[in-house]
Amino acid sequence: MNQDVKTEQLAKETLQSCQEYIYKLADATVKIAEQIQSGNEGEGMRMIPPVLDGMQWLFEAMQGLQQHGYILEIDWRATVDKFKELEAALTVRDYVLIADIFEYEIEPALKEWLEKIEQSLDV
Repeated sequence: MNQDVKTEQLAKETLQSCQEYIYKLADATVKIAEQIQSGNEGEGMRMIPPVLDGMQWLFEAMQGLQQHGYILEIDWRATVDKFKELEAALTVRDYVLIADIFEYEIEPALKEWLEKIEQSLDV
């Protein structure tokens, strides 16, 4: 099999994995916010580490795809700023801000990424 075909197939499979994973992460971010907002801060906080691990994998996969010419329209600086804000909120245990960041910043960013991935898969 030709190297270009292998790279193209690997990129498509990675895009599909990212697509599937974003659905799960977006759902989890909403659940974190809901748990915190309903007074179950402990449960919401327990859900954060696996979501952050998943986001790390997603960042790495998407950056790898970008390096090969896929999904070029992602603004990483905005995402990094959101996570710096989240880190600060976690440090001071500002549960309202933590919930808001997951619900109003991270979840919409994931949906935006999903849109870009789906566009790449349609090409």
